[in-house]
Amino acid sequence: QYKVGYTRLYFPGITSIGVYYPTTKDTVDVNYAPDSHAWRRMAIFVRFISEIFGKPIIPIFLFKIAFNFLEHQHLGVNLNAKIAKEAAKKFPTVVFSHGLSANIHIYSLHLKEWASHGFVVFSVDHDEIIPLDVSKIKQYSDYVDLRTPHLEPRRDTIKKALDWISQPQNIQVFFKDTGVALDYDNVFISGHSLGGATAAEIAIEDKRITGGLLLLDPWLDSCDFKTIYEPINKPVLSVRSGEYEKMEGTRNISVKHAKANSKSGLSLAGYFEDLSHNSFSDLPLMMPRELALFKMMKTVNKIEEQVKYQTVLSRSFLEVALEYNKSAKKESGLKNRVLKKFRDDLQKIKIKDLLLVDS
Repeated sequence: QYKVGYTRLYFPGITSIGVYYPTTKDTVDVNYAPDSHAWRRMAIFVRFISEIFGKPIIPIFLFKIAFNFLEHQHLGVNLNAKIAKEAAKKFPTVVFSHGLSANIHIYSLHLKEWASHGFVVFSVDHDEIIPLDVSKIKQYSDYVDLRTPHLEPRRDTIKKALDWISQPQNIQVFFKDTGVALDYDNVFISGHSLGGATAAEIAIEDKRITGGLLLLDPWLDSCDFKTIYEPINKPVLSVRSGEYEKMEGTRNISVKHAKANSKSGLSLAGYFEDLSHNSFSDLPLMMPRELALFKMMKTVNKIEEQVKYQTVLSRSFLEVALEYNKSAKKESGLKNRVLKKFRDDLQKIKIKDLLLVDS
């Protein structure tokens, strides 16, 4: 519906945020890599995971070679473009939390899809130190214990971002227009992997999340009891990969979370069988063969269709949830409405429906 504007927002010593929003203007694009060291953070973490799970160890220099081209690619946005005020009287908002070792640009296919349909999206950076002592990992629960401490600083970072976002004058100054306003009755939170756990906990804790919760292959193993078993009583979409579906413990926790939220009739959860965990990022489209070589992706077949399935489903959910939240009469059946819009939109772009296995 719209082109995508982009601006970087900096909070020195705390975080930076990539802001995606609808625009009708063409300006200059920006570099895809958010910083020159993004590849190293991911390379070190992938090697750590490989050691834990007994996968082949890939030399770090190969990551540098493979990821080097990202520093010369563009994000596909319009830097500092004027926001399209005609898109909404008040803009529905999504706050996004990336996965461990990822960054604010690596999910741009989802974020741009949402922004191009009228949402303002704040992609929050988690510049975190990742403990990599493999000797402490004797069993899977040790790995969960190692990851759990990351959630507190992640939650703090998101809450500080929400502090800023929640001030109308900040938004007006940021967009250089006193007529621009966010819809504070429709603030959604979303995340991938550990970012999904971050989003799920914020959705329970913070009343400023008024719109709903959108989880992309969430790793909820480190979440507390309240997050898993207490419904947020707002629209929820939780989509898993076939890879996580095969991890029984991770799957069971996600299903418990989905069931807790399904009691309100506002939840849709399931998995795409052919998707790997990394399929929810931009990387499979940008460097499929490298990911297959690094054993980070199951297959390179039908990647473009897989990207469309995910982005169309997540955007369909946001649009239906927004419509639901704004309606005076709160009718049930949100799940079926999301699926119908998802399939209708897939037909419009002329690709076959992919089975979302309900759970």
